[in-house]
Amino acid sequence: MKSIFKSIGYIVAFVLVQLMVQSVFSVFAVTNGVKSKSEVMEYAKNNLLLISIIANFVTLGAFGLFRKLRKHSPTKLFSFHNIRPRDCFISAIVALSYSLCFGFVTYNIQFENAKLISQSSTYYSQIVPHLGLVMMVVALLLSAPIIEEYICRGIIFAELSQHFSPNITVILSAVIFGVMHLIAGGIILAIGATLMGLILGFIYLKTKSLTIAVIAHMFANLSDFIIELVPNMNTPTIIVAVFIFAFIMVGSLFYLYKGEKCTMKQQA
Repeated sequence: MKSIFKSIGYIVAFVLVQLMVQSVFSVFAVTNGVKSKSEVMEYAKNNLLLISIIANFVTLGAFGLFRKLRKHSPTKLFSFHNIRPRDCFISAIVALSYSLCFGFVTYNIQFENAKLISQSSTYYSQIVPHLGLVMMVVALLLSAPIIEEYICRGIIFAELSQHFSPNITVILSAVIFGVMHLIAGGIILAIGATLMGLILGFIYLKTKSLTIAVIAHMFANLSDFIIELVPNMNTPTIIVAVFIFAFIMVGSLFYLYKGEKCTMKQQA
């Protein structure tokens, strides 16, 4: 139970940093003449992408320093040593196909975080053309995958694996990953994130590489950009898309698992 509480502590710390950075932006808004509470909240929403990017990298630095003080190398987890291109490619396909599958299943559902991201992106693009897109790329394809994998598959996975079996560790870390997304999009997004956490946990367990898990997470988030480019779809087309990407996901997972078994036999 101690490892579970420690894992929850990391998530609480992550949330607190997010709130702290948001508070700094709110104070900055007030000092610049924004007076009403609604205007301050609107200012924070408009700057959501920048707040997220700053908070993620502050958290990464704080957690890295904490691990260094505990005699754990903060950069060792992101090693590129012994990364097999095949594992990297298949893991990316698995994550992307699942995320597209989930995206089409929830095609007609508007998540709160998606609306806020869109609002923030529009705000920045009004300041500088295409700046919103650049901010989205940095936030969704760089900072979020790095910090979330560092916490869930790096630190928390290591903590839980000391007291639980590999399969239970994958499940618990996935649930924690889902809880991280509960506030952002409610129960449906939390369920989807939990399933994504199971996939990312499986990838990390099989490849022994946090770097590959980060890359897979990047491709998972890439679906947000892809689905935005898809024209309006009717229900039959959505169903076909779901089955296609579900088939690709299952096939890729099987290939990754089978490939790991074959590698173990060759090493034996």
